[in-house]
Amino acid sequence: MKINGLMEIYQVGTPFVPYIKAAIGRRGLEVSSKASFPFVAPTIDDLEKIDRILEKYGIEKVNG
Repeated sequence: MKINGLMEIYQVGTPFVPYIKAAIGRRGLEVSSKASFPFVAPTIDDLEKIDRILEKYGIEKVNG
């Protein structure tokens, strides 16, 4: 299932909240990238990993 595969995003980094938010934003949906301490922002490498996961499971960018 697609949703089960997307669980791979949880493995990109911890705590997972900024990575899930980045995944949502990478597909064009408006979401704040802010997260409370001690959360760190995903790196460029992390964002590339997230993009590969989303593409692997056919999650397209939202138009608009």
